[in-house]
Amino acid sequence: MKASQSQKLKQASDAGFDFLGNLPDLVKVKILALLPFKEAVRTSTLSKCWRHTWFSMPSLVIYEDEIGFQTLSEFITFVYRLLSSHAHSMAKLKLVFRHRYNYERPDIKEDLVKWINTILEKHVHELVLDSGYYSTIEIPDCLFSLPDLEVLNLKCFELNVPKHIDGFKMVHSLKLDTVNITGIEIEGLVLSCPLLKYFLIRTKYLGLNDLAIRSPSLLELDIDADFKDLYLETPKLVTLSASIISTFVTCDIYNEPVYDDDEEYDFPSKYENNISRLFASS
Repeated sequence: MKASQSQKLKQASDAGFDFLGNLPDLVKVKILALLPFKEAVRTSTLSKCWRHTWFSMPSLVIYEDEIGFQTLSEFITFVYRLLSSHAHSMAKLKLVFRHRYNYERPDIKEDLVKWINTILEKHVHELVLDSGYYSTIEIPDCLFSLPDLEVLNLKCFELNVPKHIDGFKMVHSLKLDTVNITGIEIEGLVLSCPLLKYFLIRTKYLGLNDLAIRSPSLLELDIDADFKDLYLETPKLVTLSASIISTFVTCDIYNEPVYDDDEEYDFPSKYENNISRLFASS
């Protein structure tokens, strides 16, 4: 009797597993997307049909601390194998490895090159890389050759922007948080994004008297960095948020902009349909 009940339970379990495995791919993709990353990996390891779904996911969001590798090298190898095995183009890739390896910082530039070259093959549209706290990891030049990229978020990296950028023609949103970058590199990077609508730069490394932003398409600009004078050639800019170290910012699109901290002001502009909201804090 007990053996019969056990057999029935196993048959019911197998039937349920087969039912889930036979679901349409779009449904299985949604199920995997709702699972914690570690559970999604485990499910894909146990079943061939789910493995196929896993390698077809349009978006991958990977938090290293959810997987539990002992070393950064193990995580790097895992990500490379995962990206290499992915079968289709990807709408979004997010890699976060900031929690466990704050003091283990080997030179992983060559590994980043492998990642990015694989990303190039997958035609990723949105890329988010977060490496930790005040990291000195340098982004390789090949990142700036991604032609399909539309959204780029980098946190805690060192940037050496090349003079000639082949990619970024489709980038409309760019966030650089806690990065090491020069003012000239910022200007060149923004100029290389002809469709840029939103730009955020947040860094404590930047110590400038002048910061110049030139973009014919920019709508929103968010700056948290040390600078005194801000020069804008942004005829479509609507919103400017800036943290400043001076009580006065020289800005070539305003007529004598004098303001207090954390207030919103309307200023006449030299351009039509220009800045209508200005937020400033010192």
